[in-house]
Amino acid sequence: MSAKILTVDDAIYMRTILKKILEAEGFSTCEAGDGEASLAAYEAEKSDLVLMDITMPGMDGIIVTRTIVEKHP
Repeated sequence: MSAKILTVDDAIYMRTILKKILEAEGFSTCEAGDGEASLAAYEAEKSDLVLMDITMPGMDGIIVTRTIVEKHP
């Protein structure tokens, strides 16, 4: 079973590039375009790794990462 990686970036082209690279290496991927969606995706998918953009409108990557860590120590 391959690791599941959640990619979070407000730029769709970055998510697309990461998805192609990661899936070519055998990883399972899911993606989100903003902080709120990434929290929902993390809860739904229980990803093994999160690749997080730091600068996003609204909830930035640092706040999202802190929220994930606080909920899942």
